[in-house]
Amino acid sequence: MSPFPDRRRSWTWPAAIVAVAALAALSVGVATGRLPLEQALALATALIGG
Repeated sequence: MSPFPDRRRSWTWPAAIVAVAALAALSVGVATGRLPLEQALALATALIGG
């Protein structure tokens, strides 16, 4: 039995690694000024399914 039975999405390890890498890339884009914060937040929300 899963310790998180009411989670909306089941993540596999490869998908979780890709998601963390994508969030890191978004944060670098914001930190360097190449990506507006609002756009990065929208992309991150879409990535995690929120």
